[in-house]
Amino acid sequence: MRCFARGLGFLEKFFIEGHDISRPNAQSTMRLLHYFAIPVAGAYHRAGAHVDWDFLTLLFQKDGQDGLEICPGREVVTEFGVGDEWTKVKARTGEIVCNIGDLLMSWSDDRFKSTFHRVKAPCRDYFDRYSIAYFNQPCKDVLIQGLLKKYPVVSGAQFTERAMRQKFAALQKKVAAA
Repeated sequence: MRCFARGLGFLEKFFIEGHDISRPNAQSTMRLLHYFAIPVAGAYHRAGAHVDWDFLTLLFQKDGQDGLEICPGREVVTEFGVGDEWTKVKARTGEIVCNIGDLLMSWSDDRFKSTFHRVKAPCRDYFDRYSIAYFNQPCKDVLIQGLLKKYPVVSGAQFTERAMRQKFAALQKKVAAA
């Protein structure tokens, strides 16, 4: 986080202080993810194409439990990434996959792009998949705006609420079209 702060022209501890998990209004979360076995994988997705709305997601995976694919640089051109080029990310125990989220994209005035990703089941019988994701989100009262002021200033709480509303609206639209 210090590297991002320095690179963007903020004070070195700017992002660290804005994401202080010891504060009562911290929003960072950790999720233990379990994708159940799929008898015939085919074209199934365990998690469809999406971006995270946080600052940075840290993903911990186990050897042999592949499925994560990325479409980096905000390059997805079709809705939900269907037909776009995806890169497989090999799951390795002890390695951490770092995904830039929409919050860092906003704070950087789009200098850093959030990473589209999905979890796809391979084309064979596939067993359970376990991973741990840490979503680094700002404290609710932190003000979010890049130095170039490309986007209006919002609080951490407003940013999170807006992101949740947008994701839910997109899901409702997809369900209604089905």
